[in-house]
Amino acid sequence: MGDDPDPLKIYQHNLDVVSDAILADDMATVCRHIKVPHLCRMAQTEIVVESEEEYAQGMSEYGQGLRNQGVTNYIRLVKQARFLTDDYIIGWHMSYVLNGATTLIRPYRSRMVLHLEDGIWRVVQADHELAADRWPVIGQGVIPGSIPGDYDDMAADFRATSESADPIYQAYLDALDKANNTDDFKAWCDLSAYPLSVHIKNVDHVIYEPEENRPFFDMVRDMITRYTHGRLERIADRAHFIAADQIVGYHTGTFYDGDMPVVAPVSSRLIIQHLDGGWKMTSVTNAVANSTYPYKELEVTDGLVTICEIQERMRQ
Repeated sequence: MGDDPDPLKIYQHNLDVVSDAILADDMATVCRHIKVPHLCRMAQTEIVVESEEEYAQGMSEYGQGLRNQGVTNYIRLVKQARFLTDDYIIGWHMSYVLNGATTLIRPYRSRMVLHLEDGIWRVVQADHELAADRWPVIGQGVIPGSIPGDYDDMAADFRATSESADPIYQAYLDALDKANNTDDFKAWCDLSAYPLSVHIKNVDHVIYEPEENRPFFDMVRDMITRYTHGRLERIADRAHFIAADQIVGYHTGTFYDGDMPVVAPVSSRLIIQHLDGGWKMTSVTNAVANSTYPYKELEVTDGLVTICEIQERMRQ
């Protein structure tokens, strides 16, 4: 469907293929038509699913829930779709969950953003009028009106004007580095949105106001100034648009004395959003194994806690 010029047909094709695959528990087909990281918004939560394995597990459980209810027809019909750019389509549809001709769940509205990748249109963002508050989706309660219309403000969608999120993310990282390396606490705080969620291997923490950034900022400054030519440099690995004004990015931060690395590189993930005229971080996760936050010395570890894992443990 990559060469089809009709966005309605492209959108409907994705709906049909994925709907049939969910009921058939064909997760390979589902994953071919989904792009990760994938933003899923529902009435009471939003979650970024970062891997195909995580997405497949959630959709398999969702499909099993449909089959357990006796669903024989899972029908999703496009109502509107249009090109945002040559490789993005935005639109909305209605979902009908049936046993034969009997409605099992109140029809509900959803919106999707599709991105063309390797000749396949894949869903990168989906919003649903569902009451579910977690991933995988549990239950099929519907909250009508909880999805605010179509994607109307195309002019505010950075996907329409930016070929890639990578340079935006690296420029943001450079601004963080400059604040750290020049001891500019105000600039650091201005690069954050509040509340700001902070996550490490074993700890989740929420910062509600700028001054609460001080302990972490001072820890970083201490690590920089203990060396004659100390500095911190963050290098982007990859970044992805997950919404009109949101990016999830992955990077590595390294402390140097001149050109010599002096601390093991730290893997990190940021979610940044364009707010009040600039990009600000709303969530940060570091591959650090310390048992408290803030901390004085880095205990670097491998791998990042996933966003889904963080969501589940913050519910407890």
